[in-house]
Amino acid sequence: MSYGDWAISARKRWLWGLLTASILLALVALAIAALIATVGGNGYALVVLALALAGAYLSGRACARIPNVALRIDPEQVTVVGALRTLHVLTRHAEAFVPEVRPTVIGSQPTIVLRHDAYRSIPLWMFARFASSTRTEDAVSELTQTVGELNNALRNAKGEATPSSIPA
Repeated sequence: MSYGDWAISARKRWLWGLLTASILLALVALAIAALIATVGGNGYALVVLALALAGAYLSGRACARIPNVALRIDPEQVTVVGALRTLHVLTRHAEAFVPEVRPTVIGSQPTIVLRHDAYRSIPLWMFARFASSTRTEDAVSELTQTVGELNNALRNAKGEATPSSIPA
């Protein structure tokens, strides 16, 4: 029994899908140019080729996984399906969902994180808000309703998880 399934919004799915697909195409073009330069005898182009292929792999993986980004809360575990990886946290180790402002390359980003095991946290990319520094507090306050829903679902899941149903 699931206590909640949250999926990425259609708007974010399209936006990030197009962005990662564009990055993928640009990196593939760069890799082809670097391959041609490597065949022509340019030794530095081999480094560019390796970096472009690694970036193309990551952006291709993100592009393929973005439609499946989700959060699922069960009595046994909380599953966070992200753009690059999937994380599983046992429900008994999950403490709470909290709004938080995370640093990024271009400033700060309000999002929701799952706190677990007393000191670890997992940022939930699907709930991230993009705000200027003047709107950061407003964006964090917008997340409080979603945080309440997530914490209620987590409490309900923990209430149903009996010691006999929890693996050792």
